[in-house]
Amino acid sequence: MGGGLGHLTRVQTFIKNKGISGPLKVITANRSAFNFFDEEEVAFMDVDESTNAEELRKLIKRIAADLTFEALYIDTFPYGILGELTSDTLPAKTRHLLARRIIWKNYLPLMAGSRTFNTTFRFEPLESGHQQFIADNSKMIIDINLEYRGHRDLIFQKPFNKPLWLIVHSSHREELLLRSEERRERKEIRKRW
Repeated sequence: MGGGLGHLTRVQTFIKNKGISGPLKVITANRSAFNFFDEEEVAFMDVDESTNAEELRKLIKRIAADLTFEALYIDTFPYGILGELTSDTLPAKTRHLLARRIIWKNYLPLMAGSRTFNTTFRFEPLESGHQQFIADNSKMIIDINLEYRGHRDLIFQKPFNKPLWLIVHSSHREELLLRSEERRERKEIRKRW
C-alpha cells in the first residue's frame, strides 16, 4: 500500500541476487509491480488507505487459497504493514524476513502472536528493539548487501511512451528533522557494526 518502489526494487534485486527461480508470486497493492515482474508473477490487491487489517488479511487468504507456497519471504514488516500477516494468513513450509530499518516503536502495536523465521536477511543496522526481535525470532540471521544494477534499468524495465518524472518524497518538517537525526544515529551504528 502506498508507493513502495523501494520495496519492489529490493524484492526484485533480492530474487535475482539469491538466484530464486520461479514459479514465484509477488503479493502487492502496488500497480508498479507489473513494471518489475511478469504479469503471472504478480498477485495484485486492489486496496487503498481505507482498507483495514482484517479486510487485507481476508484478501490475502483468498489469494493464498489458490497458491502453494514452499517458502514465504516477507519484506520489511514481519506482521504486514497493518498487522494483517497472522500465522494462518499465508501458510508456507519456510518463512523468511527481509529486514531493513523501520521506526520500531511505531510498529510494535501491530505485532500479535508468536513469529518464527527460518532466516532473516538483514540489509542494514537495526534499532536495538528491532534487532532483539530478530534475534529472538529467527533461526538464522544473514547480513546481506544487495547488488543493485545500474540506475537506468533499476526501476523501470518496460518502455514508457510518456515523460518520466522522479519525485523524491518528503514529509512535514518534524519528520524530516527526525530522519536527519536518524541518519546521524545510523552512521554511528554502522561505525560500530
